[in-house]
Amino acid sequence: MKILVLGRNQLYKRSLGRELFKQDLSKFHNVIYYGKGYRKYYVKNVPDILKTYNDRDFILTYICAYSTEFENLSKANIPKVHIDVDYFPGGNLRIQNEFYRKSKYNIMFAPTKCMVQLMQENKTAEKVFWLPFSVNTEKYKKTADCKIIDVMATFTTKPHWYPNRSKIQTMLKKLNVISFTKPVLHDEYIKKINQSKIFVTDNGTYNCLNMKFTEVLSCGTLLLSNKPEDFDDVGFKEGEHLVIYKDLNDMQDKINYYLKHDNEREEIAKNGMEFVRKNHSNDVRIKEMTDIIQKELK
Repeated sequence: MKILVLGRNQLYKRSLGRELFKQDLSKFHNVIYYGKGYRKYYVKNVPDILKTYNDRDFILTYICAYSTEFENLSKANIPKVHIDVDYFPGGNLRIQNEFYRKSKYNIMFAPTKCMVQLMQENKTAEKVFWLPFSVNTEKYKKTADCKIIDVMATFTTKPHWYPNRSKIQTMLKKLNVISFTKPVLHDEYIKKINQSKIFVTDNGTYNCLNMKFTEVLSCGTLLLSNKPEDFDDVGFKEGEHLVIYKDLNDMQDKINYYLKHDNEREEIAKNGMEFVRKNHSNDVRIKEMTDIIQKELK
């Protein structure tokens, strides 16, 4: 397929994993990327952009904030597909809904089933589909770095989204372990994951799967998390691919347990790595998305 991706290049920004997904599209399709950071960017009116790129099968946008920069999407004479990963009741739904309805998208994708349901209820597009998070396995992979960190807990800590994450970081500092909680990005982030024996996360207010489940596991590090929605639907098995904690006290007990049981910890981490790399790579997810788009737009 011939795709016109409209948006911002986030390769050197915070959202590396999201940008890698967009970049991986070019492994399977003829893709033109247009917007800030990609190429000379001066036209915001979509019909005018299509005068230059007039051989495209559809337009793809990713996340509302980077899509609203473009004007008159509704007047595009080709289908429009959108991916959103931040569509929550406590977010900017009024702004998002207004933009989506005005833009008249044909297809939308969301990474969690609760987002899909909310999009369907709000009629954000003609059709909405579930597309779970995935990972670029060439970038996020196991390295030869030594495991010099006991527990890593690096993530966004916005209290209205993630009320327990700061508590986790505070608790780790009180434990008799070597912890790492500083913000790091990109290659340094991947390096620190590989240097860690355990990575601890929390799914936040809406208890949704997040990118930690694919990024951390793809690097072969044990993930310790509370149980999110969609956990069973994506095929994860507790105790086989990762470890689930019930509350912060249980989390502390399991940290202590798995730091003392190296073989058991590394076996689970290995299983999780193999499972994610086989079932949740960007390549797998893009093929799934492609099948849906080809079926719906034929």
